[in-house]
Amino acid sequence: MRKIPRILLTLLIFLTSMSALALTAGAEMEGFSVNPVFPDNQVSGTTGFFDLKVVAGQRQEIAVEVENARSTPFTVEIELYTAGTNSNGIIDYSFPGQVDETIAHRFSDLARLTTGTEITVPAHSSMVVPITIDIPEDGFDGVILGSVFVLLGITEEELAEAGMLANRFAYAFAVRLQETEQVFEPDFILGDVRADVVHGRATFVSEIRNPLPRLTMGVNMNAQLYPAGGNSAVFVTENMSVDFAPNTVFTFNMIDFEGFGVQPGPYIMRLQLEHEGKNWDFEREFTVAAQQADNINTAAVNLQQQVSMAGGGLSTWVLAAIIGGALLLVAAVALVIAKMKKSQRATEEAMQRLMEQMQQKSPSQDKTD
Repeated sequence: MRKIPRILLTLLIFLTSMSALALTAGAEMEGFSVNPVFPDNQVSGTTGFFDLKVVAGQRQEIAVEVENARSTPFTVEIELYTAGTNSNGIIDYSFPGQVDETIAHRFSDLARLTTGTEITVPAHSSMVVPITIDIPEDGFDGVILGSVFVLLGITEEELAEAGMLANRFAYAFAVRLQETEQVFEPDFILGDVRADVVHGRATFVSEIRNPLPRLTMGVNMNAQLYPAGGNSAVFVTENMSVDFAPNTVFTFNMIDFEGFGVQPGPYIMRLQLEHEGKNWDFEREFTVAAQQADNINTAAVNLQQQVSMAGGGLSTWVLAAIIGGALLLVAAVALVIAKMKKSQRATEEAMQRLMEQMQQKSPSQDKTD
């Protein structure tokens, strides 16, 4: 399959608001449209995405219909993804998700395309793309969540005409599989916490794991990062809403957008999650080594050469240095002023004594005359 350069690539995925799982269905974009072909076991009343009650050991068939209303043929690329939770706290159906080690079945392992991942649709016609899903023989509990992702191809001529910025049009259809009625209570685990480089910026990363085959929507999260032993948070996130795909890892990033860099030393990450009255409180102490901090700051594209007070992203250590220096300066000025005042008082006292002496001598001089 031909790879398209990803430099300044804009991917447009058209979303619907039918439900938390529903993505683009039916809308036409420049003569390109994709529609789901629902099987008989589609859950009644559900539209916009595949919502299927399946049977262990059976083969499930679904399909999408790609329509070409253009006067020339086009090519589409089709991928089958296991859904994940992206770094914005949103379930991602357009890219392979980071799955948790507890996952028993990946949608991308169960589903396959009988036509291959790339098809060409003739002008003014449509093609039905069948997808086969092999349900595990021993069945499964909870939810398996994935997607059918259809990306409109782009020719070399279109890419050349667009220059460095090319729009790509795509449709993504969620696929939710469920075999049993077992309901899992939500639970979360704090995984790795570290300093790293994300998108060219120094970042503190926390991996929050959903170890259950459960789709959990609308988890409220707060987070604070402290230098160990300090009372002032370096970074704070409040009331972030997170949707967790089943058996996935949410990579939560506290990004140094202001470019002040990472200081070496010990830190404490604190996270609070709340969902439907249940709470999870996590605390993790970790250390950023001096060499690690240096490597991160070297790689950060937005590292400031001079410390700026703007932006509120100043580290505790930088603030301490500024405040300490200011206090030393104030103390030095106060000392100089005190010495000047003492010297001035001494001078005034000497002048006073001299005047008194002159006044005492004046009468005797008059008598002499």
